[in-house]
Amino acid sequence: MTTSDSHISYRMKKVREASLKYITQVKDHTYLETGITYLQGNVTIDYVSWGEIYKRSSGTLQLLSIPFFLNRTFGKYFYISGGPTFDFHLNDEFSKDYSGIGAVLGVGGMYRIKNLTFYLTPKVGKKALWRPDINKVERKLTELNIEFGFGYRLPSKQ
Repeated sequence: MTTSDSHISYRMKKVREASLKYITQVKDHTYLETGITYLQGNVTIDYVSWGEIYKRSSGTLQLLSIPFFLNRTFGKYFYISGGPTFDFHLNDEFSKDYSGIGAVLGVGGMYRIKNLTFYLTPKVGKKALWRPDINKVERKLTELNIEFGFGYRLPSKQ
């Protein structure tokens, strides 16, 4: 079996993600975002050769991520957000380790009512783009999701 006639397929289902974010303005329409995100999902891995699945494994993936994003707003309702994430694999049930540095990019919309902000962001990300053990390049995981949330703007000090 060679790499040209085989591949590995990853699927995530029943994904749950919870985040706590801190966003601060650095310039007009430009913000820095950081925080902490917990992700849990059921992952199925299919090892495929010549179009047939010859091995299937599954498990629960749990990741803790710390993002460092740059946000840029456009107009009153739209923004683009992206940057690196530092991902930490939390559980031993899943055979692959996705700890490392990843990246996320999203384009979304927001609506403000006084100090409340509601947002919706389709985003794409890669986990473990860079890892200390460089020989294990097969461990990249693509994340496609739509994030919905709300935030509270603290009153500014004057």
